[in-house]
Amino acid sequence: MARAEVRRGRGCGALRRAPLVAALALPLALAGCGFSPLYGGHAGATSSWEQVDVAPPSDRLNQLVYNELLRNRPPSSSGGRPYLLRVSVTEDEATLLNSRLQRVRLKAGFALMERASGRVLLQGRTFGDASYETTRLHFADARAHEAAQRTAARLVAQDIRTRVQAFFARGMPASAMPVAQPKPSTAAR
Repeated sequence: MARAEVRRGRGCGALRRAPLVAALALPLALAGCGFSPLYGGHAGATSSWEQVDVAPPSDRLNQLVYNELLRNRPPSSSGGRPYLLRVSVTEDEATLLNSRLQRVRLKAGFALMERASGRVLLQGRTFGDASYETTRLHFADARAHEAAQRTAARLVAQDIRTRVQAFFARGMPASAMPVAQPKPSTAAR
């Protein structure tokens, strides 16, 4: 009987080492598949985000997303940036579970354009959800609704920023790259 307990003890040691072995093997496996982090290792994605202008907002909802997109980004030192991001935001509100729980959903469509040619390089749709509980106090409900809008706008902006940075990090596809125009021949005919 004592032997069975000793054997069980040996087995537990192997189980304790399994997470360590897995943790050491994971970086090797990821290195083989071409994984590269979006925010580390190279400055391509971050510096490319700094090359994107965001179109001015048309209303308050668009202003919330606009502010979140530009958060922590240095101002432009030069004239215009070579890319323009257009964002259009709409809001849906719904009652959840009971009459006191409300959900705010901001839906956004976005398009990344090359400013010089006007060509759309990347487009997509995303959304952000936030909920709040209503009370019988109008002012408190209005503040809670505004806080939910800000939370949903932050989620939308983070998703858009991540998609744009991922687009630049993986390199522009051939269809989005500018086509070199042949120079006119100056040779004598």
